[in-house]
Amino acid sequence: MDWTFGWTAVGAIATLLLFGGVVAAILQMREAKRNTSAQVAVSLLKELRDERMIDILIELYQQSPDRIIGLVDSTDEEDLKLEKGIASVLDKLELLGGLVSQGIVDKGIAIAVYGGPPALRCWYVLGEYIKTIRTQKRGSLYCQYVEDFAALTWENCFRKGATIYFYTTKNTPSINLIKYFEDNPDKGPKRYESIDL
Repeated sequence: MDWTFGWTAVGAIATLLLFGGVVAAILQMREAKRNTSAQVAVSLLKELRDERMIDILIELYQQSPDRIIGLVDSTDEEDLKLEKGIASVLDKLELLGGLVSQGIVDKGIAIAVYGGPPALRCWYVLGEYIKTIRTQKRGSLYCQYVEDFAALTWENCFRKGATIYFYTTKNTPSINLIKYFEDNPDKGPKRYESIDL
């Protein structure tokens, strides 16, 4: 009796079972990543939609660029309070941008649902402030993912013909940020790969 065929069949079956196990493990890892991404995204969405965060954004959007730049060296109590609010917003957007950059949160969902418009509006108000902080205090990596995410938002909206408006009050004209950054590329956000480090 030839046992070679039997052992070959057993080897083939074992190989198929091993392959099936590897495929199942990969699928489980993907599903776990999706679940984790969803949990992180929902938590971040709650923070970005929190009433306190919305109040900070409204206050921020009403500030002039000169006032924002003046915060860099200010020791005034009101300025420090505003700067703390700005830091809170930037921390959340930095986290979102980092999660998008690493592929943990889907960029399309992040832009459309979570923080694309606020990121671009924040860059419009805070871009020069962030650049100043990089130069004077924190180095070239400060808010790199905020800038990258704002640039990704701009590129996505530009490609799709979408608009994001910035306005401070009902009595002031709104600014189409997609058009503004197209016309003023030096003021626009840059993708991380193109940020001078």
